[in-house]
Amino acid sequence: AFEDNTDVVYCDLLTIQQLPPEFATLGQHTIPAGAPYTGPAPALLKPLNMATVAWSLDNPASGMSINAATGEIDWPDPIASPFLYAITVRATNGAGTYSSVIFLGVTTPPPTCPGDVNLDGATDVFDFGVFVTYFGAVSGATFEQGDLDGDGDIDVLDFGILASDFGCVE
Repeated sequence: AFEDNTDVVYCDLLTIQQLPPEFATLGQHTIPAGAPYTGPAPALLKPLNMATVAWSLDNPASGMSINAATGEIDWPDPIASPFLYAITVRATNGAGTYSSVIFLGVTTPPPTCPGDVNLDGATDVFDFGVFVTYFGAVSGATFEQGDLDGDGDIDVLDFGILASDFGCVE
């Protein structure tokens, strides 16, 4: 007896289930205020069966946007804050959504001329005039009065900053 198995064709469709998007942690970044920022593109953990993923921000800061195709965050004019911005990035496809938080610290860059007391763009004799007027003031002094180290006192430490910065021009 001989059996010929070539007469029967077995054909079942192979179904590959689409997965909801999942991406690596975006982490924390520190950026300067006022300088345009372009964030990192999120990396999908299993990109082959994600199909098309649409990216969005749940709680963007003022002026912030995201490229819906690449997931890169764009912020043309970051605003300084004493606290971290916690921005939720969301990826969506036909199978579901996934979100993660990116933390952005936006710092105010130090002045170009740290001894420029009168804020005219240069550390010069006029700054010494303002400084001498307020020298010895304590508790609550301001930068515009000559407190260059931020300790609330206008003292010899501030004089050192002013003298070492003499001649600086922005």
